[in-house]
Amino acid sequence: MCPMNLTPPTMWLILGIFLIVLDLVIPDPLTLGLVAGFLALLVAALATVIPNTTIQILLWVGLSGLGVWVVQRLQPKIPRISLESDEATTMTEIPPNRSGRVHYEGASWRAVSCNPDQAIAPKQRVQVVGREGNTLIVFPLESESLPGS
Repeated sequence: MCPMNLTPPTMWLILGIFLIVLDLVIPDPLTLGLVAGFLALLVAALATVIPNTTIQILLWVGLSGLGVWVVQRLQPKIPRISLESDEATTMTEIPPNRSGRVHYEGASWRAVSCNPDQAIAPKQRVQVVGREGNTLIVFPLESESLPGS
């Protein structure tokens, strides 16, 4: 028997409601909580006719994985950052043909110069002109470093 004498359908119902509420309170870009929550509610209904808890868990895990995969395929691809004249500040030197670090939107990012033969000094303002994966492509806005360098 389950803890506190709860039946498996009741536990699945509680889990489903918890995951749905959690996803509404803390939004998840993968919608994992929402999908898994609704599928826990489905398993709660199926638990009345499928008494084996192991099968219920496997059914929930499999359907949740499939559900998240389907939802991700249906969601439109939206870029995570807007690169329209955004500025950053170099944290380290960006040597020619190598990467360095910039401070951009409150976080440290790997960055390369849009001119691979040009070095960019630390604490220099740069403009973000592109992104390749987790690497920003930047060019210097001014030839002087910021005060305090």
